[in-house]
Amino acid sequence: MKLPGNASREWSGSFQELRWKADKLRRKVKEQLAEHRRQDRLDRKRGDRTAQERALEKTGRAASVRKLFARAERIERFVAEHEPKEGTRGKEVQAM
Repeated sequence: MKLPGNASREWSGSFQELRWKADKLRRKVKEQLAEHRRQDRLDRKRGDRTAQERALEKTGRAASVRKLFARAERIERFVAEHEPKEGTRGKEVQAM
Protein backbone atom coordinates (compact mmCIF):
# COMPACT_ATOMS: atom_id res chain seq x y z
CA MET A 1 0.00 0.00 0.00
CA LYS A 2 1.38 3.38 -0.98
CA LEU A 3 1.00 6.21 1.52
CA PRO A 4 1.37 9.91 0.82
CA GLY A 5 4.49 11.59 2.19
CA ASN A 6 2.51 13.62 4.70
CA ALA A 7 0.46 10.69 6.07
CA SER A 8 1.68 11.14 9.64
CA ARG A 9 0.85 14.86 9.65
CA GLU A 10 -2.80 13.97 10.15
CA TRP A 11 -1.98 12.90 13.71
CA SER A 12 0.38 15.75 14.55
CA GLY A 13 -0.14 19.30 15.75
CA SER A 14 -0.16 21.49 18.81
CA PHE A 15 -2.47 20.48 21.62
CA GLN A 16 -4.89 23.22 20.59
CA GLU A 17 -4.90 21.91 17.02
CA LEU A 18 -5.44 18.34 18.26
CA ARG A 19 -8.41 19.42 20.39
CA TRP A 20 -9.81 21.24 17.36
CA LYS A 21 -9.40 18.10 15.22
CA ALA A 22 -11.16 15.96 17.84
CA ASP A 23 -14.04 18.45 18.03
CA LYS A 24 -14.29 18.48 14.25
CA LEU A 25 -14.47 14.67 14.18
CA ARG A 26 -17.19 14.68 16.87
CA ARG A 27 -19.22 17.18 14.83
CA LYS A 28 -18.79 14.97 11.78
CA VAL A 29 -20.10 11.96 13.74
CA LYS A 30 -23.19 13.94 14.78
CA GLU A 31 -23.77 15.06 11.19
CA GLN A 32 -23.50 11.51 9.89
CA LEU A 33 -25.86 10.16 12.55
CA ALA A 34 -28.41 12.82 11.61
CA GLU A 35 -28.02 11.86 7.95
CA HIS A 36 -28.48 8.17 8.83
CA ARG A 37 -31.71 8.94 10.69
CA ARG A 38 -32.96 10.99 7.75
CA GLN A 39 -32.10 8.19 5.33
CA ASP A 40 -33.84 5.63 7.55
CA ARG A 41 -37.02 7.72 7.55
CA LEU A 42 -36.88 8.02 3.75
CA ASP A 43 -36.36 4.27 3.40
CA ARG A 44 -39.43 3.55 5.51
CA LYS A 45 -41.55 5.96 3.46
CA ARG A 46 -40.42 4.90 0.00
CA GLY A 47 -39.74 1.20 0.34
CA ASP A 48 -38.18 1.07 -3.15
CA ARG A 49 -35.06 -0.85 -2.13
CA THR A 50 -34.71 -4.39 -0.92
CA ALA A 51 -33.98 -5.20 2.69
CA GLN A 52 -30.57 -6.55 1.69
CA GLU A 53 -29.62 -3.27 -0.05
CA ARG A 54 -30.68 -1.24 2.98
CA ALA A 55 -28.76 -3.55 5.34
CA LEU A 56 -25.57 -3.24 3.27
CA GLU A 57 -25.83 0.53 3.24
CA LYS A 58 -26.50 0.67 6.98
CA THR A 59 -23.47 -1.51 7.67
CA GLY A 60 -21.24 0.81 5.66
CA ARG A 61 -22.64 3.91 7.33
CA ALA A 62 -22.20 2.40 10.80
CA ALA A 63 -18.58 1.47 10.04
CA SER A 64 -17.89 5.04 8.91
CA VAL A 65 -19.30 6.45 12.15
CA ARG A 66 -17.29 3.98 14.24
CA LYS A 67 -14.06 4.96 12.46
CA LEU A 68 -14.62 8.68 12.99
CA PHE A 69 -15.55 8.10 16.63
CA ALA A 70 -12.42 5.98 17.19
CA ARG A 71 -10.20 8.65 15.63
CA ALA A 72 -11.70 11.32 17.90
CA GLU A 73 -11.27 9.07 20.93
CA ARG A 74 -7.62 8.43 20.05
CA ILE A 75 -6.84 12.14 19.84
CA GLU A 76 -8.75 12.95 23.04
CA ARG A 77 -7.00 10.15 24.92
CA PHE A 78 -3.59 11.41 23.79
CA VAL A 79 -4.37 14.98 24.83
CA ALA A 80 -5.63 13.80 28.23
CA GLU A 81 -2.60 11.58 28.93
CA HIS A 82 0.19 13.90 27.74
CA GLU A 83 1.40 17.40 28.46
CA PRO A 84 2.48 19.94 25.82
CA LYS A 85 6.25 19.99 25.31
CA GLU A 86 8.24 23.15 24.90
CA GLY A 87 10.95 23.45 22.27
CA THR A 88 14.32 25.15 22.63
CA ARG A 89 12.85 28.52 21.58
CA GLY A 90 10.01 28.33 24.08
CA LYS A 91 7.29 27.44 21.60
CA GLU A 92 5.17 24.30 21.84
CA VAL A 93 6.43 21.47 19.65
CA GLN A 94 3.98 19.45 17.61
CA ALA A 95 2.75 16.34 19.36
CA MET A 96 1.84 12.79 18.37
